[in-house]
Amino acid sequence: MASSCPLCGQTESLLVDEIDGNLLGRAYRRRLGVELAGTAGLRIRLLECRHCTLRYYDPAPAGGEGLYEQLGVVPWYYLREKEEYRIAAGYIGQGDSVLEIGAGEGAFATLIDSRDYLGLELNAAAAQRARERGIDVRKGSVEDHARNAGRQHDRVCFFQVLEHIPELRSFLSACVACLKPGGLLILSVPNEDSFLGVEANNVLNMPPHHVTRWKESALAKLGELHGLEVVRIWREHLSDGHVKPYARCIGQAATRSWLGRRWRLLDPLFENILGRSLAFLLSKPTESSLAAATALRPIGHTIVAVYRR
Repeated sequence: MASSCPLCGQTESLLVDEIDGNLLGRAYRRRLGVELAGTAGLRIRLLECRHCTLRYYDPAPAGGEGLYEQLGVVPWYYLREKEEYRIAAGYIGQGDSVLEIGAGEGAFATLIDSRDYLGLELNAAAAQRARERGIDVRKGSVEDHARNAGRQHDRVCFFQVLEHIPELRSFLSACVACLKPGGLLILSVPNEDSFLGVEANNVLNMPPHHVTRWKESALAKLGELHGLEVVRIWREHLSDGHVKPYARCIGQAATRSWLGRRWRLLDPLFENILGRSLAFLLSKPTESSLAAATALRPIGHTIVAVYRR
């Protein structure tokens, strides 16, 4: 049975690669100390929709609250400063009613001028930490908010959230329903047109953490499907913190080329010490040049899209 695209609903797709769910579980455990549920025995396909170019995993076992509780204790998981926050804050004034979905511990709320802010968060522990800091973050979904609150907002924002959502159409429809006519929807996602699209062994860009992968063309289709005008697309340049991962991609590509291997997700070549060591050595020239010359850096991890209803 053909799988349907979670964004546009079409069933015509290209097979990009497959992941062994058992290997995926071991990789999460070894790298992050996270125990997965629901991936054992699966063959997980990465597909690309021919109509909207969204890349999506099938099946897509989504991360439950337990996964995010485990990841939430990792120091870098809930960052307090992100470049996309600065971009989004430029579209928000004191009089704007702001709804943030996936608000975490409320970091974005501390950077904006709005006097009317509400955050929604599925991780109860993160929401509690936000409230302890005086930030109005409540446990709940945007679908429930759209059904029950009977309220629309000037700005609806979510950052690094969309790639976690398996039911995209209901989620996005609820987001638009919460937005006033003329209001702005502001979102950020990992940029599949960047080095992330060719990272081989980044388990956090795989299920159950990420279930979709977003090219700029898919973001344009999102606006078209939901009756939104694209106001701005902003592409982050490679940040200092992502120079090493980018260089690692270059080292892995050189290693594969030398050995005559094709690109694949969760490549076992880079799960052993010899493959990792060779890729590391081949990555060093790229890392050194990009660390020294920021003007040479390509597009980086994040893309921000701003839409008007």
